[in-house]
Amino acid sequence: MDRWEQRFGGRLLPLQYRAIDEFGLMEGQSLLISAPTSSGKTFCGEMALVRAVLTRRKGIFLAPLKAVAEEKYRQFENCYGAAGLRVVIGTRDHPENDPVIAAGRFDIAVMVYEKFNALLLTDFDLLGRVGAVVVDEVQMLADGRRGAQLELALTKLLYSEYRPQLIALSAVLGDATGLADWLGCRLLLESGRPVELRRGVASEGTFYYRCHNSGTVGQEPVKTGKDNAEVLFENIREAVAAGRQVLVFLKSRQETVRAAMRFAEYAALVALEENRRRAVDALVDEEPSILHDTLCNLMACGAAFHNADLTAGQRRAVEEGARTGWIMAVFATTTLATGINLPAAVVFIEPQKYCHPGYGGRAGLRPLSWAEYESMSGRAGRVGYEGADGEPGRAMLLAAGDLERSILWDYYVERRPEPLVSQLPLQAAEDVILDLFSSEMAKNPDDCARILKRSYSACGRESIPFGDETYQRLLANGFLTCDEAGWQVTPMGRAAAVTGLTAAGARYILDICPAISSGSDMQIIYSFLHSPEGREIYLPGSGRHRRWTALAAPGNGREEDPLLAELTARRRELTPEEANRLRLTFLLSDWMDGTKTPEVERKYTLHLGMIDTLARQAGWLFSSAAAVIRAHDRLSPFRRRLEQIAFSVGYGLPPEAKPLHDELGGVLFRGELLRLYRQGITDRAQVRAAGRPLLREMISSEKRRMAIEKILENTKEETMLTVQEQTVPEQTGEEIRTPRMIEIEGTPVRERYLVRIDGHSITLTGKSFKYLVSLVWSRLTKDNGWVYKEELEQGYNQARYLYRLRQEIGRDFLPQWPLYENNRSGYYRLVADRRQIKVNVDALKEIPDYEIQRMAAELQPVVVAG
Repeated sequence: MDRWEQRFGGRLLPLQYRAIDEFGLMEGQSLLISAPTSSGKTFCGEMALVRAVLTRRKGIFLAPLKAVAEEKYRQFENCYGAAGLRVVIGTRDHPENDPVIAAGRFDIAVMVYEKFNALLLTDFDLLGRVGAVVVDEVQMLADGRRGAQLELALTKLLYSEYRPQLIALSAVLGDATGLADWLGCRLLLESGRPVELRRGVASEGTFYYRCHNSGTVGQEPVKTGKDNAEVLFENIREAVAAGRQVLVFLKSRQETVRAAMRFAEYAALVALEENRRRAVDALVDEEPSILHDTLCNLMACGAAFHNADLTAGQRRAVEEGARTGWIMAVFATTTLATGINLPAAVVFIEPQKYCHPGYGGRAGLRPLSWAEYESMSGRAGRVGYEGADGEPGRAMLLAAGDLERSILWDYYVERRPEPLVSQLPLQAAEDVILDLFSSEMAKNPDDCARILKRSYSACGRESIPFGDETYQRLLANGFLTCDEAGWQVTPMGRAAAVTGLTAAGARYILDICPAISSGSDMQIIYSFLHSPEGREIYLPGSGRHRRWTALAAPGNGREEDPLLAELTARRRELTPEEANRLRLTFLLSDWMDGTKTPEVERKYTLHLGMIDTLARQAGWLFSSAAAVIRAHDRLSPFRRRLEQIAFSVGYGLPPEAKPLHDELGGVLFRGELLRLYRQGITDRAQVRAAGRPLLREMISSEKRRMAIEKILENTKEETMLTVQEQTVPEQTGEEIRTPRMIEIEGTPVRERYLVRIDGHSITLTGKSFKYLVSLVWSRLTKDNGWVYKEELEQGYNQARYLYRLRQEIGRDFLPQWPLYENNRSGYYRLVADRRQIKVNVDALKEIPDYEIQRMAAELQPVVVAG
């Protein structure tokens, strides 16, 4: 409660009161909450998650985008992780968490839609341990890229026997009743906003608006100028001078940078020393890039840009600066609006955006949809940004004259939301069927038909028809089998579904493998980029088509790579799409070969954020392909090669640097890892041997130096532990002995806790006591007694604290007892007979630590039975 009060203040918003008092939120009632932004929907979801955890169940929060998931994870970790809950994140960027989530070693998981659907394919029964599922932005069911995945996941959940509390959060909907009926939720509608918002169009010196809450129409004067750019800058300057933060949505990445720089010059913004220090501190842990200094200088002036060219860390720095109030004007792309949670007093919106080409051409401009406009305009008028006098928020479109003003007014301000349109019928039939079979919910085609009748698409209509030819294609391509034992999904089919590859994409990969398995890395990359998923990796910019076409022309002097020799032999000019794929192939090749980041940025006229995004998308494609090939032929040597390419492409490092990246990649930049690798340093033990002077020379950030030194200290302690574990029996010449009795008493003694080993009273520090309780809990509640290191504590410090536990217990009275064993795969087990352990469960329940209390509750029946 204290943490909630710190984050949200001492009072609930009206929507939150209604959810609790009238709609049974805290009694487990499933709800569809449809309300404007800033009305308090998300906290309703958080309360449901915490309720699930307090009833010994798990909570899952689903987000539409990685950026949203990352933000929610940080918020939840800071709030609930600090209170002892295990919070994890599930996105493609965090594959290390996949086994943690699959094993249920979490209390709250924040996941993107696709990861949640993949979880249901690997272990659907995990839902039996889940008490609440919160779906953020459920209106994304109508999104062309993510809607089908979300609908499939929810359809399976609704069809199953499991009934976790479902909290669906949505902006204002056109058919909220129909969606609530499908979800089986009570519908909580809220039309009002805690802070009034004026939405409208500014034209020729007047802002014409409609108030959201009252519905009244009004006008107010605004600054004018010779064109829209000057009008925009004049009004931003006026708002900033009045102490109101401004958010500007523009159509392209380049325009956000140019506009931020032009505004800083136009408004004669002066860099403040305090802001410069804040900017340097915020960006010190970011890898140097071309945009780094530009962004830092703008932030020092109180302005910033926010787009996909920035790294995730740079975007976080901008967001945090805006939230804390020292960045007053942020220029962001319209395409990132869903993933940016930046409240402001005033929002300006350019009502168009660039969209990826559907047929291999260039990106084109399209008008914003009403839903996108609603989301962007809702960033204005948020709680905490209304000013002392209750100033309403303002969301402005700019029009050049009366005609344009009338068009924008009718299309955006007066328009009402339309019903959601399901995207599931647009999904390839083979992929839907493969998903249902892989989840093991469907055992035959009739099951598929029954499950799909429960889909949103089928609400009030016939089920999605899949003809026999769909099943025949899946059989012919080796994704399904059908014999006297019935229908079965093959390992290859399951691998495609779980990784997220389409059936067409998996088949393409398997078909081209014989021809390219012995080819060069560039040949493999170029071939994979022509797969269905590879074509989805969009490389922005024309890339000077003729320049890249020339590389494949006879006499180019670059025939040394088999790919270029192959393209030259065709004796024809590349198509624009082929030239685009070739440009991306060269980029990924340079990236994986260790070319310096600024050099890659200049050569391909791209920035680090975009390069990193492209590289990670390509890395996912190759790792998914490797999984399918492994399922098809587990002995295939090509699978190993693809795994190496996946790592190198995804992280821009040679395969030999993988141990170094796995251990230090969370702290060191790509450039720093490459520098270590080129000095022959390939793991953290060698980093430690190189000494602290090397770290001081490489790393300017004290925070990162301390993080590295923690990891290196772990190396020292793990080495000492390994030596001790291996030499104790040899040194003594005696067999390992275990205590006759271990008593977990738990009585507090001057900020320590009491245990007894063979009658010897020992007081342990809080951390060591918690580790011992975890070892005991695992020994008594699990058949094999092993506890995974992430169950002890997330991060890198488990070995350090186990070492301290051993030191605190001491060896004087039982030198042959090693305390615990380690299987070298991240699992630990208490070396003790289960029958010789006693636990004071009542005392543990009184300790103010949630995890210890949870373990005490799970130990209760074991101790009673014992």
